[in-house]
Amino acid sequence: MVLFCITKLTKRGEIRSGGRIINQKNMSINQLIRRHFIICTFLVIACIVIHPFKLPAQDHFSAHSLYLDSIKIESLPSVPFLPDPLMTSEGRNNIPVTTISQWQQKDTWIKAQYQYWISGSIPPPPKIFHAEVLSQTINEDSVKLETIALSFGPGDSAKMTVALMIPPITGKAPVFMTQWNHRAWAQVAVRRGYIGCVYAGAD
Repeated sequence: MVLFCITKLTKRGEIRSGGRIINQKNMSINQLIRRHFIICTFLVIACIVIHPFKLPAQDHFSAHSLYLDSIKIESLPSVPFLPDPLMTSEGRNNIPVTTISQWQQKDTWIKAQYQYWISGSIPPPPKIFHAEVLSQTINEDSVKLETIALSFGPGDSAKMTVALMIPPITGKAPVFMTQWNHRAWAQVAVRRGYIGCVYAGAD
């Protein structure tokens, strides 16, 4: 747009740029491009000088949180191998988990650490939630295939679609969740007695 504003073609086949008339016959295309690039660069620099960009104010709370996280990372114990789920205070006191109450505490700790460092916290369940079965079939392996549209939030504005693969079992079963492009993984899990739940990664 800047190039269009500073350059126009006259009726006589000449290029008018910066108040001067340039004859096309006396300048090559490369020369014209170079000239216009220099002019555009000058205009951009002038705009920055006249109206400098204002960066958004730094979030001091976020910066402080990152600083605290960096301190926590520096203070973490060195564990060169995979962490032992049956060990508390690993790398420091190395207390083995031998009781149910110890495991419950360790289980809570693992979930909290995973959410804090990797996945982020889990939001509370929505107060408004609707599910609509779009299709339902049974394949040759007696696996029930359901496509379900979920809508939730104010005015059902949030929507997502999931596909369920339910094996012919009775009672409760674990659920294997994965994205559409890993559908084959869910199919393997269904053959092992899991319920497969496939969803769009963009949702």
